[in-house]
Amino acid sequence: MISHLKNDLILFNPYFWVFLVSVTCLYYIWSRRKLYYLSWQLPGPLPLPILGSTLFIWFYGVSNVFPLIKIVFKQYYTLLYDDVQERIFVDKDIPHWKASKKVITQVFVFKVLKQYIKIFHEESIILVNKLQELAYSGQPFYPPKYLELATFNSIMRTTLGVNPNAQINEHQPFIHAVHNVFQHFQRKLFLPILRNNFVYSLFGWRQDEERNMGIVLDLAHTVLEDLKTDMKNTTDIMRESISLCRTQVVRFWMGTNLWIFVADPNVAYQVNNQALQKSDEYTYLGQPFLHKGVLTTNDLPHWKKSRKIFMNGLSAENLKSFIPIFHEESLKVMDIIKKYAITHENVYPPKLFYRYTLSCIAKCVLNFDIEMKNERENQDFIEGVHKVFEYFQLRVIIPLYRNLFIYRLVGLRSKELEVIERNIQYAENIILHYYKQNNMTYETTDFDEIHRKSFLDCLIQGTSEEMQENYIAQVLTMIASATDTLVSEHAKLLILLAQNPHIQKMVYKEISEVLGNDLTSCPTQEDLMKLTYLDRVLKESLRMCPAVPITARKITEDLKVTTKDGQEYELPAGVNVLIATGFMQNNPEYYENPQVFDPDRWLPENVSKRHPFCYLPFSSGPRNCIGSRYAMFQLKTMAVSILRAFEIMPTKNCKKFEDINVIMSFTIKLSKTCEVTFREREKTLCHHQ
Repeated sequence: MISHLKNDLILFNPYFWVFLVSVTCLYYIWSRRKLYYLSWQLPGPLPLPILGSTLFIWFYGVSNVFPLIKIVFKQYYTLLYDDVQERIFVDKDIPHWKASKKVITQVFVFKVLKQYIKIFHEESIILVNKLQELAYSGQPFYPPKYLELATFNSIMRTTLGVNPNAQINEHQPFIHAVHNVFQHFQRKLFLPILRNNFVYSLFGWRQDEERNMGIVLDLAHTVLEDLKTDMKNTTDIMRESISLCRTQVVRFWMGTNLWIFVADPNVAYQVNNQALQKSDEYTYLGQPFLHKGVLTTNDLPHWKKSRKIFMNGLSAENLKSFIPIFHEESLKVMDIIKKYAITHENVYPPKLFYRYTLSCIAKCVLNFDIEMKNERENQDFIEGVHKVFEYFQLRVIIPLYRNLFIYRLVGLRSKELEVIERNIQYAENIILHYYKQNNMTYETTDFDEIHRKSFLDCLIQGTSEEMQENYIAQVLTMIASATDTLVSEHAKLLILLAQNPHIQKMVYKEISEVLGNDLTSCPTQEDLMKLTYLDRVLKESLRMCPAVPITARKITEDLKVTTKDGQEYELPAGVNVLIATGFMQNNPEYYENPQVFDPDRWLPENVSKRHPFCYLPFSSGPRNCIGSRYAMFQLKTMAVSILRAFEIMPTKNCKKFEDINVIMSFTIKLSKTCEVTFREREKTLCHHQ
């Protein structure tokens, strides 16, 4: 019965399998018919079925079948280590190859090559002197070794701007590693069984290949890090970038990715209003824990709900209640500044505000006083925030690190996860305390008992169960982004006021007239609104030194835009757009003498003469900065407290705007050379007297 059933089932019929295999083979051969036809036009040994020419090479040797080797190399470049497969000389992805070749060709245009001749000559002189010494010694030597060192040094100097002095320091692990990588390639080329990574690992060769590729990649990472640390100051970057981009809408390729650089205010406004997706690079910020945060998410329905909650938490009524918190925390900063004023010690401004901004956001957002946590935990969290942004920047600058395998291989992923998990634990502990403080649990929430709805109140009350799973991402996004950007803005405001004492005096005069000098008196929202000159000073500070000078959006549908000059462009779907806010705000086309700190630019009669969208410190459109009003009130309150009690003076290393050096991170940060000093004002009724 069973044997009869087997004969009836087609799966047990051997003729079916013969037919299926035959059809598959015929289809495979038919699909490659052009390849087979062309192969017969080329010289080479007669191939055998399945085995091809393997036996011929085995018996007759590589040197006797050189014409075949040229064909084999064309087809088997993929045997190189994985990371090398996407490079231009082995790439089989034709669109990728064309884009890469176009980028690389620009490095070898005639005008650039002319500049290389001097370097070639210098390296050749060193080589000749080296060979002369060897010739005089009478000892035999291997010429390729010295030619290789000269070639390597020439390439490094011309294409990367780095001088490893290879002809002087002959120990160059990079060169040795490159040789080894190609040896592994050759081994896998002629022994097909070794192309299986598992088999290759059994012999220990895979590990050696990875080690040598690590040496090669380390050089690339080192060069990129050196370029990053040698970043010019903000003014030079802005001036040079604008001079290179007169059209203010420029395309450029990064591998296969097309980017559009926008410094035109019209186009920036249109993109901000119509392109709601953030660029893909934002996914690397705290991946994957913060991907649902309102700052980075591209899940638009989720983003809309989250933004609405944020806006409720930062309502006008809540903002008004935040001012006493800002004032109370600013008095603690005053105590720290007074110690520096007594000793006349130089101060690096950002370190004054890390704890202040964290404490303000914790009290305003979570109704939590960070004094309840030990200082070590607070400091670790602040450092953790910086670390998360540093890892994000690293993955944006070095595309290789976007591959999780490589990112783990170099040991950075484990370090990043450790920092993120510590930050998450910090936020969770605060939120758990919040629930206990208000006699609530995750399941039961009685908002009637709370005197003021904080952001977290709105988050828990306004979210579905699905969204509540991501509340940690929202809380961390709020704390981290507010802390990082506001520290930067507080610090740069102090620097600019120190460099412009006449403006500082005018601000102090206005504060005295509106508020008096009693630090114990807390300004009201109405008082802060009366400080119109201080408002112009803050706007000018944000213009010259925006915390986030570049934002990125992704175009999901073809978008037609028009420049301020009437030129029309169509931005294709899938491209990333870099909106260069910092460049627009320092462009002399919109701001005369942009390096001059001039609050009068913001008088109504002067504002009306400018393009309405050339000032976007908080971006624009539906995805603009939610906390812009929060930031302005906090900046004003802190400026009032400091200027009522102290004069801010520049140090010898930072006397003018050109002396301001910055470090590029998620936000623009001041370098350690940017310092100020404080002097206590006379006839000031300080709160501690």
